[in-house]
Amino acid sequence: MASLHALLHAELPPQVYRLVAGIAVDELRQSTLAHNMRFVYVDGSTIDDKNSFLHHMYAALNCPDYVAGNWDAFEETLRDLDWLPPRAMLLLYDYVDPLAVTNPRQWATAIHILRSAVEHWRDTDRPLYVLLSGADLSLDGLPEVVVNR
Repeated sequence: MASLHALLHAELPPQVYRLVAGIAVDELRQSTLAHNMRFVYVDGSTIDDKNSFLHHMYAALNCPDYVAGNWDAFEETLRDLDWLPPRAMLLLYDYVDPLAVTNPRQWATAIHILRSAVEHWRDTDRPLYVLLSGADLSLDGLPEVVVNR
Protein backbone atom coordinates (compact mmCIF):
# COMPACT_ATOMS: atom_id res chain seq x y z
CA MET A 1 0.00 0.00 0.00
CA ALA A 2 1.29 3.41 -0.95
CA SER A 3 0.84 6.58 1.04
CA LEU A 4 -0.93 9.77 0.07
CA HIS A 5 2.27 11.56 1.10
CA ALA A 6 4.20 9.65 -1.59
CA LEU A 7 1.57 10.51 -4.20
CA LEU A 8 1.63 14.22 -3.37
CA HIS A 9 5.43 14.21 -3.62
CA ALA A 10 5.26 12.54 -7.07
CA GLU A 11 6.96 9.43 -5.71
CA LEU A 12 4.15 7.30 -7.18
CA PRO A 13 3.36 6.98 -10.86
CA PRO A 14 0.21 8.65 -12.18
CA GLN A 15 -2.49 6.03 -11.94
CA VAL A 16 -6.05 5.29 -10.86
CA TYR A 17 -5.86 4.46 -7.16
CA ARG A 18 -8.30 3.36 -4.50
CA LEU A 19 -8.28 5.73 -1.51
CA VAL A 20 -8.43 3.39 1.48
CA ALA A 21 -8.34 5.62 4.54
CA GLY A 22 -10.66 8.56 4.79
CA ILE A 23 -9.56 12.15 4.70
CA ALA A 24 -11.69 15.26 4.80
CA VAL A 25 -12.12 16.72 1.32
CA ASP A 26 -10.98 20.16 2.45
CA GLU A 27 -7.85 18.69 4.02
CA LEU A 28 -7.04 16.79 0.82
CA ARG A 29 -7.71 19.93 -1.24
CA GLN A 30 -5.34 21.97 0.92
CA SER A 31 -2.63 19.30 0.81
CA THR A 32 -2.95 18.99 -2.95
CA LEU A 33 -2.77 22.74 -3.52
CA ALA A 34 0.19 23.02 -1.12
CA HIS A 35 2.03 20.64 -3.47
CA ASN A 36 1.19 22.83 -6.49
CA MET A 37 -1.29 20.32 -7.85
CA ARG A 38 -4.75 21.09 -9.19
CA PHE A 39 -7.50 19.48 -7.11
CA VAL A 40 -10.72 18.28 -8.73
CA TYR A 41 -13.48 16.85 -6.56
CA VAL A 42 -16.47 14.86 -7.75
CA ASP A 43 -19.12 13.88 -5.21
CA GLY A 44 -20.55 10.66 -6.61
CA SER A 45 -23.27 10.20 -4.00
CA THR A 46 -25.96 11.13 -6.56
CA ILE A 47 -24.24 9.78 -9.69
CA ASP A 48 -26.03 6.65 -10.84
CA ASP A 49 -25.86 6.80 -14.64
CA LYS A 50 -23.75 8.06 -17.54
CA ASN A 51 -25.53 11.40 -17.84
CA SER A 52 -25.12 12.33 -14.18
CA PHE A 53 -21.50 11.10 -14.23
CA LEU A 54 -20.66 13.24 -17.25
CA HIS A 55 -22.52 16.26 -15.87
CA HIS A 56 -20.61 16.12 -12.57
CA MET A 57 -17.26 15.50 -14.26
CA TYR A 58 -17.69 18.35 -16.73
CA ALA A 59 -18.72 20.71 -13.93
CA ALA A 60 -15.80 19.68 -11.70
CA LEU A 61 -13.34 20.14 -14.58
CA ASN A 62 -14.86 23.50 -15.45
CA CYS A 63 -15.29 22.34 -19.04
CA PRO A 64 -16.29 24.76 -21.78
CA ASP A 65 -19.99 24.80 -22.68
CA TYR A 66 -19.41 23.29 -26.12
CA VAL A 67 -18.30 19.92 -24.70
CA ALA A 68 -20.82 17.23 -25.64
CA GLY A 69 -22.33 14.74 -23.20
CA ASN A 70 -21.16 11.36 -24.46
CA TRP A 71 -18.34 8.94 -23.66
CA ASP A 72 -16.24 9.84 -26.71
CA ALA A 73 -16.45 13.55 -25.92
CA PHE A 74 -15.52 12.88 -22.29
CA GLU A 75 -12.44 10.91 -23.35
CA GLU A 76 -11.43 13.66 -25.78
CA THR A 77 -12.00 16.29 -23.10
CA LEU A 78 -9.70 14.51 -20.67
CA ARG A 79 -7.03 14.36 -23.38
CA ASP A 80 -7.37 18.07 -24.12
CA LEU A 81 -7.68 20.21 -20.96
CA ASP A 82 -6.27 23.22 -22.85
CA TRP A 83 -8.48 25.60 -20.87
CA LEU A 84 -6.52 24.67 -17.72
CA PRO A 85 -2.96 25.85 -17.12
CA PRO A 86 -0.55 22.89 -17.21
CA ARG A 87 0.24 21.32 -13.87
CA ALA A 88 -0.30 18.00 -12.12
CA MET A 89 -3.90 17.18 -11.24
CA LEU A 90 -5.44 15.04 -8.54
CA LEU A 91 -9.03 14.02 -9.25
CA LEU A 92 -10.96 12.59 -6.31
CA TYR A 93 -14.12 10.73 -7.28
CA ASP A 94 -15.80 10.18 -3.93
CA TYR A 95 -18.66 7.71 -3.33
CA VAL A 96 -18.33 5.64 -6.50
CA ASP A 97 -20.89 3.08 -5.29
CA PRO A 98 -24.10 4.50 -6.80
CA LEU A 99 -22.76 4.31 -10.36
CA ALA A 100 -20.69 1.15 -9.87
CA VAL A 101 -23.60 -0.80 -8.38
CA THR A 102 -26.48 0.61 -10.43
CA ASN A 103 -24.77 0.62 -13.84
CA PRO A 104 -21.72 -1.67 -13.86
CA ARG A 105 -21.23 -1.38 -17.64
CA GLN A 106 -21.24 2.42 -17.49
CA TRP A 107 -18.91 2.22 -14.48
CA ALA A 108 -16.51 0.03 -16.48
CA THR A 109 -16.55 2.56 -19.33
CA ALA A 110 -15.90 5.45 -16.94
CA ILE A 111 -12.94 3.66 -15.34
CA HIS A 112 -11.55 2.74 -18.75
CA ILE A 113 -11.66 6.39 -19.85
CA LEU A 114 -10.08 7.62 -16.60
CA ARG A 115 -7.25 5.08 -16.98
CA SER A 116 -6.74 6.12 -20.59
CA ALA A 117 -6.50 9.79 -19.58
CA VAL A 118 -3.98 8.98 -16.84
CA GLU A 119 -1.86 7.12 -19.38
CA HIS A 120 -2.16 9.97 -21.88
CA TRP A 121 -0.81 12.56 -19.40
CA ARG A 122 1.70 10.28 -17.65
CA ASP A 123 4.93 11.69 -19.09
CA THR A 124 3.85 15.30 -19.57
CA ASP A 125 3.87 18.52 -17.57
CA ARG A 126 0.34 17.75 -16.34
CA PRO A 127 0.25 14.22 -14.93
CA LEU A 128 -3.16 13.04 -13.76
CA TYR A 129 -3.74 11.09 -10.56
CA VAL A 130 -7.20 9.66 -9.89
CA LEU A 131 -8.36 8.63 -6.42
CA LEU A 132 -11.57 6.62 -6.09
CA SER A 133 -13.33 6.10 -2.80
CA GLY A 134 -16.22 3.85 -1.95
CA ALA A 135 -17.06 0.46 -0.57
CA ASP A 136 -17.89 -1.16 -3.90
CA LEU A 137 -16.05 -4.36 -4.72
CA SER A 138 -15.33 -3.00 -8.19
CA LEU A 139 -12.45 -1.10 -6.59
CA ASP A 140 -10.77 -4.33 -5.52
CA GLY A 141 -7.58 -4.88 -7.44
CA LEU A 142 -6.75 -1.19 -7.81
CA PRO A 143 -3.52 -0.04 -6.22
CA GLU A 144 -4.31 1.45 -2.84
CA VAL A 145 -3.34 4.77 -1.30
CA VAL A 146 -3.66 5.30 2.43
CA VAL A 147 -3.56 8.47 4.45
CA ASN A 148 -0.64 8.44 6.87
CA ARG A 149 -0.77 11.07 9.56
